[in-house]
Amino acid sequence: ISLVICSALFYSNTAAQTAPLKYYIQSYQFESEIYNGDGTQGTNPVEIPIGVIELHNVPWIQLHFSDVNLGNESYLIIKSLYDDKWQKLDAISVQQWNNYSAFFNGDAVEIKLFLAQTDYQIYIKIDELVVGEWENGEQIESICGPTDERIASDQPATARLLSVGCTAWIIPNGKFATAGHCLDGSSATVVEFNVPISLPNGTLQHPGPEDQYSVNVASKIFTNGGIGNDWGVFQVFP
Repeated sequence: ISLVICSALFYSNTAAQTAPLKYYIQSYQFESEIYNGDGTQGTNPVEIPIGVIELHNVPWIQLHFSDVNLGNESYLIIKSLYDDKWQKLDAISVQQWNNYSAFFNGDAVEIKLFLAQTDYQIYIKIDELVVGEWENGEQIESICGPTDERIASDQPATARLLSVGCTAWIIPNGKFATAGHCLDGSSATVVEFNVPISLPNGTLQHPGPEDQYSVNVASKIFTNGGIGNDWGVFQVFP
């Protein structure tokens, strides 16, 4: 998590808690065509533009697939039109992400299908968007006057756990440690490293999908026993 220092203000958090993700669920009906390969083996996938998913003036979005078939070798590339960050999803990784995409900054993403010629009946259906909310109503120029002097901390083992809004740390065996109350429920779903500075009004921003990891919910072990007995360990998918 980025540490923010501005003038004489210092914010300290001793309980691993940052802030829960502010968002709402937006119904969004999108259904692609059904695509079939030509059966030719040993050829490169065919790039097919699927479409653009867009909402007006929102800080970030996440896609939910109500149904998807990517066959054995086909895959999607989803790219933010705000910062060009992208995610690759195939049949395995879309399951590991529980039929969600990564988080994308901005209000629009472009979806392309890379169709393997040996795959058939390939399609996607989107039914909802997870939509970020602006903090404090509207954007401001800076929290520190005309010059934004925020300095990010340099702790590469520290990550943000969403949507619950907690801090998590990767430990030497590859697992993650956090407070137990952060895992007691269904809202610990995504770990983010290299978290970018929030917008001046406090609106959260996400790192690129290459720094986002889907939590393996079945791996959670925790005790939510209050101060002194509040610990948790979990793993993420690749």
